[in-house]
Amino acid sequence: MKTLFTFSLSILLLISCRNDVIDEKPLVAKIDPVENMYFGKTVVDPYRYMENLEDSAVITWIKSQADYARKVLNSIPGRQSLIDKMMEFDERRSSFISQLAITDDDRYFYLKQTPYDETGKLYYRNGYEGEEILLFDPCIYGDDTTKKYVISGLLPSFDGGKVVFGLAEGGSESATTLIMDVDKKTLYPGQIKNCYASYSWLDDNKSFSYTPLHSDDIKDINRGIDLEAKLHIVGTIPANDRIILSRKTHPELGIMPKEIPDVIYNKDCDYLFGIASTVDRNLKVYYAPGYEINKKQINWLSLIEPEYQIHDDYMNKKELYVLTSKNAPNYKILKTDLENPNIKNSEVVVPEDQNDIIKSLNLTNDGLY
Repeated sequence: MKTLFTFSLSILLLISCRNDVIDEKPLVAKIDPVENMYFGKTVVDPYRYMENLEDSAVITWIKSQADYARKVLNSIPGRQSLIDKMMEFDERRSSFISQLAITDDDRYFYLKQTPYDETGKLYYRNGYEGEEILLFDPCIYGDDTTKKYVISGLLPSFDGGKVVFGLAEGGSESATTLIMDVDKKTLYPGQIKNCYASYSWLDDNKSFSYTPLHSDDIKDINRGIDLEAKLHIVGTIPANDRIILSRKTHPELGIMPKEIPDVIYNKDCDYLFGIASTVDRNLKVYYAPGYEINKKQINWLSLIEPEYQIHDDYMNKKELYVLTSKNAPNYKILKTDLENPNIKNSEVVVPEDQNDIIKSLNLTNDGLY
């Protein structure tokens, strides 16, 4: 703690003790007022033109700001020695592990990054004490050496025989989905383009759900509108993947155009859960028995509505536990039966505490934490 305090204080002193002044100032953004009427009130926006990132004036202004910021940073006394010290601290850590997933047959999948790696590589082990085996290195993927990729998400099948993962260029949200045969360490043919790296395997260990974007163009304002959750069977053509949840296929659910549909399969209770998510923390969830996945049209039923103000949920074979702020600013935990769920009349498992806030919950075989 003392070392951390000393290090932080040195940074502040280096910045505050800078005596030199950068004479050259960045460009001042021009003012070009645009008026709009909202609910009878005129609102003036002097910088509306900056929304057009292809405007030459905007590009010049951004570059001017960047150049000025770089000059200021470079002028800080002792900056390089500070960077060298930070690199020294970073190299003391042998590796960083993330996105750990353990399968039913005790296979460990994870991303591992050493101080010398630009990004995490995909590894697995047979058992905790097993030999570490490299499955995929994003740094050597593709023929174009100018492109940099990161693994944005991964999920092994329940039996550990396959692993699906998202490969994003430059860390973008438009990941390309790849599927690997773990034992052979080979990729299955065919790729799924423009996906959120969010997947859910079914218990057949050969199919999974995913939600693709409409395009990889970040300027396309419609690429995230009216998305569709789909089911992919390994070894088949992605273009033939079946839609399992969307506003178009299930209009009765009231899914909004900007809500992102995801489908998650829970093996413990053998239920499918459909989630329509936005920036709103209040969950909107549907459910269906697992066997419904084999039907042409899944009969989704409403489970959680935003009005219930539920921010987290977990389930075991028979019960659903939820964390809610409904009439409980410090949160409380409720429980309801999964076969006949009734959130409104559910049992209070952990009541609200007037002094402390319940921030999260987790459900294990041993109990509720």
